[in-house]
Amino acid sequence: MEPEAVVERVEREIADYQSQRPVRPRAGRSADRVRAELAALSRALIPPVRGRFAVPDEGVQLTTPEPELTTYWVVAQDPDGTIVFYDETEDEFGLGEATPEGDLETVGVRGDLLSVFLAR
Repeated sequence: MEPEAVVERVEREIADYQSQRPVRPRAGRSADRVRAELAALSRALIPPVRGRFAVPDEGVQLTTPEPELTTYWVVAQDPDGTIVFYDETEDEFGLGEATPEGDLETVGVRGDLLSVFLAR
């Protein structure tokens, strides 16, 4: 997958939310919060870059001393350092973070772009 295709996937996900007139909130989300989070997400978007993530939240990797590294597309970074990535193999977004050492790791949150961003 090329970076342009990742940008298109992110844009399509955002357009799907914005095309819902009025914004249709999901359980526990007001329309105002969804609008505010969409604006925050737009500010957090970065040009997609590949990042190597440790995946310590998967069962088998919880018991191994060295988690396997997997490559995902980093698509957004919140000012607090929270990262949103895109897993092209599963066609889903996920939440990650940088460790104090500067490594990337997943935190076990996966789903659609806005839900993942809201979970940060």
